[in-house]
Amino acid sequence: MPGPVLELVVGLALGFVLPSSTTASGAFVGTLGSLGFLILMFLVGVEFDLRRIWRSSTAAIAVGIGLFGVSLGVSDLVLGRGLDASTL
Repeated sequence: MPGPVLELVVGLALGFVLPSSTTASGAFVGTLGSLGFLILMFLVGVEFDLRRIWRSSTAAIAVGIGLFGVSLGVSDLVLGRGLDASTL
C-alpha cells in the first residue's frame, strides 16, 4: 500500500478513535487540512506518468463519452422530463 494512502487511512482512523477533547479545532485544523491536501497533490504529481496516459488516451476518451451518455440517459429516466426540460 502506498505511503500517502496509509497516512490517510491512519488519520481517518485516529479521528474517529481519539476523543474530541484531544483533537484540535477551528482554523488550525483547516490549515493542516490544506497543507495535507497540497502535499497529497504534490505526491500525485510526482507519480503521474504522462506517457502512460497518452498511450491509453483513446480508451479514456471512449470511456468518458460512454459514461457521459449513460449518466445523461439515467438522469433522463429519473427526472422523466426529456432533453427539452428547461427548469429544475
